[in-house]
Amino acid sequence: MFVAVAIVTGAYLGREPWAGYQSERAQAKRATEKMRQAEAERAELIKQDAKYRSAAGREQLLREKGYRRAGEKSLNDET
Repeated sequence: MFVAVAIVTGAYLGREPWAGYQSERAQAKRATEKMRQAEAERAELIKQDAKYRSAAGREQLLREKGYRRAGEKSLNDET
């Protein structure tokens, strides 16, 4: 009988620390996921930066904005 009461008392008193542990674990999981997303975004930005630092990348960016070389005719011009 005494053993059963000790087990029940221990289980009752041990609830709060386990709830705190689960809360901390969930918070750590969210922080880890947020860090993974930030690392993926950083990798994408590094890739874009490298692309636009190259001559071909700068030309592509300028053409997307509508710039043309002097004397160059667009394929869409009908003149």
